[in-house]
Amino acid sequence: MVAKHNKAIKQENLQLAVFTAFNILASYKFPLIEALYISGVLRILEHLSSIKKKLLTITEVGMTAYWIFAVFVVVGLLNVPPEYMYSDYQNPIIVSWNWSFFPIDILFAALGLFSRFGKSSPHHKQMLSTASLSLMFCAGLMAISFWLIKGEYDPFWWGINLWLVALSSWVFIAQYR
Repeated sequence: MVAKHNKAIKQENLQLAVFTAFNILASYKFPLIEALYISGVLRILEHLSSIKKKLLTITEVGMTAYWIFAVFVVVGLLNVPPEYMYSDYQNPIIVSWNWSFFPIDILFAALGLFSRFGKSSPHHKQMLSTASLSLMFCAGLMAISFWLIKGEYDPFWWGINLWLVALSSWVFIAQYR
């Protein structure tokens, strides 16, 4: 009887051992599959990061070019047809309003470019990037708010400023997710 009982215990232990081993194997995450999955996700994230960096750089260089262009117009080196100018561009108040964006635009462009291409610690680059994105968002939102309050809609100017709001929001959210 004892031998029969020991045989039953041994059989039970064997079944438990096989069952446990099977469960361990079934739930085991194979490193190769996981590595392929993670590397695929990382490649996608790196690609998106690369796209964001390119879009930010294009936007910041474009904003700097806009202000260089504006200076050339003011000093008379360039003549722009009125249909390409913003609404009420000869009104001194509107001209002052437009030039009030110069510091915020140049600052977000300079900080953003330095945060990606300058030599600094990752912590400082993160701080510069956050400041740049915040200023970019504010510049776009302030311009949209002004045109909204004024009741004027120009798809070109609205598009540029909505771009500033959307791009800075997307990058900021992704950065702090």
